[in-house]
Order: sequence, then C-alpha cells, then structure tokens
Amino acid sequence: MDTQENPRQGDINGRGGRKWDIRPYLPMIATVVIIVAVCLVLFFLIFRYQGLGHAIGAVARALQAVIFGVFIAYLINPMMKFCERRLFRFAKKHGKELTYKRKRRFRIISVTFGMIIFLVIIAVLLIAIIPQVVASFQDISETIGEQLTAFTQWAEGLSKVETPWGNDMNHMLEQLPDYVMQWLQNNVFSQGNSLIESITSGIVNVIRIIVNMVIGLIVAVYLLMTKERFLGQIKKAVYAVFKPRAGNVAMDILRKINRVFGGFFIGDILDSIIVGVICFVGVSIMQMPYAMLLALIIGVTNLIPIFGPFIGAIPCALLLLLDNPIQAVYFIIFICILQLFDGNILKPKVLGDTIGLSPFWILFSILLFGGLFGIGGFIFGVPMFAVIYYVIKRIIEALLTRKKLPTETASYVNVSGMNIEDQSLIMNNKHVRGDILYDGKVGKAGKALEKRIHPADDADQENENKES
Repeated sequence: MDTQENPRQGDINGRGGRKWDIRPYLPMIATVVIIVAVCLVLFFLIFRYQGLGHAIGAVARALQAVIFGVFIAYLINPMMKFCERRLFRFAKKHGKELTYKRKRRFRIISVTFGMIIFLVIIAVLLIAIIPQVVASFQDISETIGEQLTAFTQWAEGLSKVETPWGNDMNHMLEQLPDYVMQWLQNNVFSQGNSLIESITSGIVNVIRIIVNMVIGLIVAVYLLMTKERFLGQIKKAVYAVFKPRAGNVAMDILRKINRVFGGFFIGDILDSIIVGVICFVGVSIMQMPYAMLLALIIGVTNLIPIFGPFIGAIPCALLLLLDNPIQAVYFIIFICILQLFDGNILKPKVLGDTIGLSPFWILFSILLFGGLFGIGGFIFGVPMFAVIYYVIKRIIEALLTRKKLPTETASYVNVSGMNIEDQSLIMNNKHVRGDILYDGKVGKAGKALEKRIHPADDADQENENKES
C-alpha cells in the first residue's frame, strides 16, 4: 500500500527528499566557535593569570590622566559642537568666509565655552553637595549612639510581644553587644597599623586622582582642538590594514561604538542627575534626615542600569532604620515608585534608541558583564553588549541578504521551515490568519511583508497575470 508523503516534510527536505546539508554553514559555525574561544582565552588570561592582570592594571594607572581626558572630552564635545554650529551659522548669515583661521578661532571659543560650562556644573554640584554631606556625616557621628539605643529599645519592645519569633529576637539582642565588641577587636583594634596604612594609602590615591583629573582637563582640550586630526589618523590606519569593503565595515562599527558609548554615558549621567534631584525633593518633602546624602547615593548608584537604585536604597534604608523605622519603609516605597518612573518614562526619553537593546538583553548584559568584571561590568556592560549585538546583527543580516531572504525578525515568527528549491519561507498556517502577521500590519502593509516572505509565489503570480 502506498504511503502518502508528508507535504511539510517534503517542502523542508526538498521534492527529492534530500537531507539538510550543513556544509554551507560550517564557516559561520567556525567563526562563532573561534570568537567564543578567543573571548574565553582573554578572560582567563586577564583574571586567572596574575601577571597579565597586573600589567594591564599598571598601564591603566599610568594612563589614568588620558582616560579621564577622553571621558571629559566626550562630555564636553556636545556643548562644543552646539556652540560651533551657532558660530558657523552666524558667520554665514553675515557673509563671512569660513577660512582656516576663522574656524580655528571658532574652535577655541567653542572649547572654552564647553569647558566653562562643564567646570561651572561641577563647581555648583560640589558646592551644593559637599557641605550638606559633611553635615550629614557629622550628624550621624553625633547621634549614632542614641539611634542605636533607640533602635535597640524598639526591637526589645517587639521581642516582648507574644509571637513565635519573640524569643529569638530577644536572644539576638542579648548577643548583639558581645558580637559587636568581638568584631571590633578582631577587625579594627587588632589591625590598627594596617588601618592607618589603608587610610594613608587612600588619601594618597585621592590626591593622585585629583591631579590626574586636572591633567585630564588639559588632555581633553588637546583632544577637542585636534579632534578631526585624530579621527583622520584612525581612518588612515583602518584603511591601511583592511581591504576597502572590510574597512567600510570597520568604520561603520567604530561609528556605532561612538554613538552607543557617547549617547549612553551622556544620557545616563543626565538621567542620574535628574533622579538625584527628584530623590532630594521627595525626601525633603517627607522630612527625612540626611536628604542630600540619600539623594547623592541614589543618584550615583543610578548609573548602574536596573539594579542601581535598589543597590543604593539598601544603605540608605539601613541609615533611616536607625533613626525611624517607619521612614525607612516609606523611603523604600518611594524608591520603588521612582524606579518605575525612571525605567518606563524618564530613561526612554533621555536615552531614546541609543542602545538598541530590548529590556531582556539589557538585563542579560548586566548579569553577564557584572558577574565577569564586577562594578565596571555593571556600568560598561550595557554599551559593550550593544556593540557586540550590533556586530552579530550585521553579520546575520548580511548572510540573509546573500541568500535573498528577508532580514526583519517579524518575517520569521510564524515560519515552520524553508523550501529548499525556491528558498521561500514556509509559514505555519495555525498562527497566521489572512494577511495578519506578527508585527500587527494588516491589509496592504501586511501583504507587502507577505510578498517579501514568498518571493517565488509572487513571481509565479505575476507570470500568470501576464499570460491571462
């Protein structure tokens, strides 16, 4: 008895029943394996081989002023470009020719304008923040004993309530003074010399950072004044090393890196400042103590996407818990509301589509790079992964274009296979109704997308129309 061939299996394997050939995909698989292997080797060389890690750390410390200069130049560059565009427009409006000397003069004025704005913002923040933060620390040092006593009495009151955990809390409170004294003796009093050395080393490091930041300002001025020359040197090196097609791809990736890192850090810093101001206003309205200190911690930790405000809320809530436990609860609720506002309204408006990642990939990049590189991974992981994602996306789109297949993700949501002979996508009829597709396009737009999915069917239909 003859058996009927499964049409779907026939479409996938071809009319001749041929099996899927993996050989055309071997170069792409080999490329992915090599990239993953190189990344793993670099990771173990940096984090497992101490010599290389120390060498990289020594180079980073030596170039700390240059790193600060590049970062400051990134922040000042938008203000410089804004001023320079206005000066060029003013010169053209009055019929003045943009000679080399005039452009040089405009660049000096623009860099000076950007540097003044940057220094004024830093000075205003320091003048507004430092006195209140110092006052908060003085208040904490003066009232910490009373706050601990009040918190202990409050906890003792809870322990006297007839509850299953009342005896356990009472036992913990009885052991708390002994535990604190033992911790102080083991970690503070017994290590007095090392503690003094750590404080001295910390002061020296702070002075070194301040000096490098001042030098970084000078480096930033040089970078901004000769920005076009540096960009020209980079382009010359790229096209000297790569072939024209590869050089164009490399330049496109470098432009993407510039847009992602520049837009992300400038937008993230602006977003953190706004969140810090909102936190300060909200905490002040609720009449909570240490308003500026709490706002500073929340604003700084907000530089870490998604988890930042919650990381900063932990020490703030513990600080408020000693003063007033109810205010600590209100503060946590306020931070949750603030994070919802920032993640769904404020940050999308500030950053826009600079990153080009969905919330899942942002969370994935934070967990991945944060686990590998610590705090630096939390801060730099999102733009780094955005660039990697962009490169992989370009490779996949190039491979699909070479095979004359659609590059939109929506075109593949309801695909169950591919016809080997005409290389058209086979749609799953169970998930497609008429011309309604995954992207929600209906009518002509949906039919246009369906035409891109079935190029061979469209050609056959056109031939039939011509014959009729």
